[in-house]
Amino acid sequence: MGASASAAQLNVRMAPELKGAGDATLERMGILPVQLIRAVWQKLAMGEEAATQLLQSLAQKPAVGEGSFPALEWEELDRSLEGRNAFWAQLEAVAGPAPEPLSADEMLELLYEDRVEREREGLVGHAL
Repeated sequence: MGASASAAQLNVRMAPELKGAGDATLERMGILPVQLIRAVWQKLAMGEEAATQLLQSLAQKPAVGEGSFPALEWEELDRSLEGRNAFWAQLEAVAGPAPEPLSADEMLELLYEDRVEREREGLVGHAL
């Protein structure tokens, strides 16, 4: 996918040392930073389950000596995941488990019922 005039832009601030170390690793691997970011966003676009799997794999802390910059970023990601999990646990405690998704037929039926109801309301309004 090439860049286009309508492409979105993403700006991220990070420590210059972290960027330099990450860029060096990507260069050794033959990967451009933009390729990595696009791959991450493609994974995120697949939905929450894929995004959660990606974030959990990123949250796995490296073994001692595998990286010189992990502390702040890993702790921040851990807090984000803990907060997200706590939010969904609280929501489920209050509202109950998430309902099963509707089938296409069920969705069409609901849309039809809504349209009929709105038309009925419109007809009632004209009769007054």
